Amino acid sequence: MLFPSSPKIRVCSKDTTTIDYTNTDDGYFYVHYSGDKRKLEITMSTSTNQHTFYMISPSMAFPLIFDSDDYTIQVAESDEEKNILCTTQITVSIKNELARYLMPNTYSWYTERSICVNLAHELTRALVSPLSKAMALYRYVVSNIRYSPELAKHAWESNKPYWIPRPDEVLSSRANTSWEYASLLTAFFRSQGIPCKIVVGTAKLPTGQIEKHAWNEISLLHGGYITDNISIPKEVFTPIDASLAVVMKDAGVARWLKNKDNYTARYRA
Repeated sequence: MLFPSSPKIRVCSKDTTTIDYTNTDDGYFYVHYSGDKRKLEITMSTSTNQHTFYMISPSMAFPLIFDSDDYTIQVAESDEEKNILCTTQITVSIKNELARYLMPNTYSWYTERSICVNLAHELTRALVSPLSKAMALYRYVVSNIRYSPELAKHAWESNKPYWIPRPDEVLSSRANTSWEYASLLTAFFRSQGIPCKIVVGTAKLPTGQIEKHAWNEISLLHGGYITDNISIPKEVFTPIDASLAVVMKDAGVARWLKNKDNYTARYRA
């Protein structure tokens, strides 16, 4: 398994806050915070894009979702009023395109001791190929994780900024949204060496409504069918949607995924 590191060779530090951008070549940076505020905003921006992450633990890794570009990274406290703690400008040239999709980040955080990682090991113990592992992990999630359309609608509409899924918690939850499905699948796949992206955007649902949604894209060394109907081409990041698979079943979601008009990606992490 690969994990992000923070060697603090290239940093911007001020009082309680450190931005470690040593490993931007691998597509991520670290933030460390030693203050007493519980809510931090991590904003990354380029000349054409901006996105804000939310930090809920003292040290976290964040993906550079706008790929190679000139970035401004800002850390701010946001309990009551915004207080900028640290800002830095960096030029990013990502050399290892897959690295960030093989490691945990703020949207799918796990360690070697995580329940989800141990379960992924157990589910794939007797399997060798990435394809067979992907099949087993995807099948487990679709068959065992409970989806709640009502919770999904409420959660996205409330737009709670600190609603960040935790893969271990998804395993025991009685109700989950597409966000949780995408987070758990990411932990499952990445912990087994299968490149996986979390994609956040909007999707046209079977009801005809267009709503905020999260799904995954995976890449397989030799490609193949991970279900009877869903095929992953060789070494091409291809969308899969476990939460809709619960609702639409395999054949239905396979047809849905083929129509690119059904999905609009906002960013990939």
